[in-house]
Amino acid sequence: MTVNISYLQTKIEEMISDARRLLGTVIEQTAAEDKKAKARESKWFERHRLHVLVEAAQESLRRLPEEIRDPWLVAELSALLDVIRTWRNDPLWTKIEPSLVNPTEFSHVIATLLVAEHWKGSGHRVELVPTDSRPTPDLKVQAIGGKQEWLQVECYQPKLLAGRPVRIYLADAFKILKEAMKKAKFQLGSEIPGILALCTYNQPVSNLEVVSRAALARLAQTSRAALSGIMLFSQNNLATRSPTDINFSPIVMVEFIQNPAYFGSIEMNRQPTGETTRSGGTPLTEIREPLTETVVRDFTILQREIDKIENSPTPAAIPKAQIAPIRGKVERLRLLPREPYDRAIIIWAGSKYSWFFEGEGNIDYVCASCGTILSKRAWQLSLTNVVVQCPNCLAYNEFPVQQANLYTKTNNIVIEPGRYSFSGTVFLKRGACLIGGVATIHH
Repeated sequence: MTVNISYLQTKIEEMISDARRLLGTVIEQTAAEDKKAKARESKWFERHRLHVLVEAAQESLRRLPEEIRDPWLVAELSALLDVIRTWRNDPLWTKIEPSLVNPTEFSHVIATLLVAEHWKGSGHRVELVPTDSRPTPDLKVQAIGGKQEWLQVECYQPKLLAGRPVRIYLADAFKILKEAMKKAKFQLGSEIPGILALCTYNQPVSNLEVVSRAALARLAQTSRAALSGIMLFSQNNLATRSPTDINFSPIVMVEFIQNPAYFGSIEMNRQPTGETTRSGGTPLTEIREPLTETVVRDFTILQREIDKIENSPTPAAIPKAQIAPIRGKVERLRLLPREPYDRAIIIWAGSKYSWFFEGEGNIDYVCASCGTILSKRAWQLSLTNVVVQCPNCLAYNEFPVQQANLYTKTNNIVIEPGRYSFSGTVFLKRGACLIGGVATIHH
């Protein structure tokens, strides 16, 4: 049994008609430039993508019933029209539509809309953010639960991963990540939690794996506490046939790579999505209430207070196979000339030393005198104004004193001035800040 050619012809004709109805202004305004690009014999991925997609549909009509020209492009046109139908009624559409005339901006806007639809599919409220004279993200996504705070999303679509698939290497991926991180830093800022969405089209799994490896390595070296991570958002467009019909169905693959330096209050549900249609999503949840503070005078309850901040297990309870190895940064603490008597000081009293603190961040803090690890995989904001005595050389080391405004949306545990003995490692949590108190001296 063969495909109903008349039905298929009608289907493609409707796509072309819808493209002209929904995006007619864009087609008209870009027609002359695309004609010049064709005269220059520009490759298809160097032209305005809308013209390439409509042309593929028109050529398919001409070739029927023998074949469909570049069916993946016709499938992409189908997916593009679906997302335009969804978002053209958005109040901000009139501000966004003019940017579709620019070939680069066109692909960027479509990728942004696909990411937005992905978030909406998991029940989030999503808002488009129009371009402004100031740096702005592409999207705002509201978290589910807690205080329902907003997270910013910046979308980036590298040209190398949006045209004809070619094999890429780690050097290519690192170059892509360098540009993407630079753009995200400018657009997202450092105050509100954000995600960098790296958008690709029709890429083989091998390319996505290379980008994922590069993202892991790049994030291990960053200190951006507000960047939640990188979302690899890959859309593959497939044309599938049944005995009597043909479907143009987009398949979305999503992988979220956590930034180990992230210290925000909004968490990503990192359950793997595998291959899904655009109805699938990756939920954002708030795991704690900000602006809380606990004063600890008895160090034996410190770990208990840390564990209260979220209900996930401590790192010691997580199987090693579930924790990806991360080569983070190594930072030397500040060496103090003598023992301070008005600070929170931690000394080692156990029989066998491991290290004082351990988390899932990306910084190893070491003794400024001998290089002994004092805190393993901490976050930049995990400890401030706390003094530890190195168990190897007995030098006193101070964790960096951070600005007070950085702790307005975290859970703070204040350690009273005094000497505290450790006999084992204390496990840190994201969002739990240990702040060393300073004794007040009255004259």
